[in-house]
Amino acid sequence: MNESLTQKEKTVASADISFKIKNAGFYVNGSFSGLVANIKFDEKNLTESSFEATISAKSINTDNVLRDIHLRTSEYFDVEKYPQIIMKSSEIMRSVSGNFNANFDVIIKDKTKKILVPFFFKNNTFSAKITLNRRHFGVGGSSFLLSDEVIINIEVSCEL
Repeated sequence: MNESLTQKEKTVASADISFKIKNAGFYVNGSFSGLVANIKFDEKNLTESSFEATISAKSINTDNVLRDIHLRTSEYFDVEKYPQIIMKSSEIMRSVSGNFNANFDVIIKDKTKKILVPFFFKNNTFSAKITLNRRHFGVGGSSFLLSDEVIINIEVSCEL
């Protein structure tokens, strides 16, 4: 991030990116770490606000070493060929409820999908819950046991 920060730019203090997906009828929980983000957010000037974030696909952690190794292969995240998961906002707006919505391009395995992300901003912390279809990004094949939908929770706290 640029060393001369404007008041709109925010520096990430901490980030928690967790997910859950049903596998054989049970939820598997996991997380990613090492978020790098460029956050320009001014709730009074949303047209000048933007988010760009990357995370290492290799950082996936489900507390099962063998499963994590398998998830890093070409069948799933193919971390050698596609090392980063990327999110870039294209538009941020206030929702009817007074919270926020942002249109994002999500890039996983060189596949880009546009998604609408509702989010909250309170006490310099952003919180969002996203549901993605893993197959839209070529993550894992067709499976009767593994759900297509993955639920992702994002919480990013910024320095004042």
